[in-house]
Amino acid sequence: CKNGGTCVNTMGSYKCNCVLGTEGNDCSRRMNKCSSYPCLNGGTCIKGFIFGYSCDCPPGYTGKQCQSEWMLDYIIRLLTQKGQILCKNGGTCVNTPGSYKCSCILGTEGDDCS
Repeated sequence: CKNGGTCVNTMGSYKCNCVLGTEGNDCSRRMNKCSSYPCLNGGTCIKGFIFGYSCDCPPGYTGKQCQSEWMLDYIIRLLTQKGQILCKNGGTCVNTPGSYKCSCILGTEGDDCS
């Protein structure tokens, strides 16, 4: 048994009890948690030491698997969907990491294009 696995005698054969992070009949394969694509919302999986993984989340997302939106981004999206006008005079609401900004049309300016 490789990689620290423990050999157990069985009738006429043997079995390997593998340590965490290895697998296979002889414990020779390192587990790759990234092969199942665990990161959501465009996150990038980073293989961890021996076992495990972490996700590098895109702007606006957080959590072990990038499963949660930043609260402010979530609120902005909900308000926009419900017809709340965050940007006035035809301005367009643009999500930024942890906040938003208004993209104003020509002739308007300010935080909310008023």
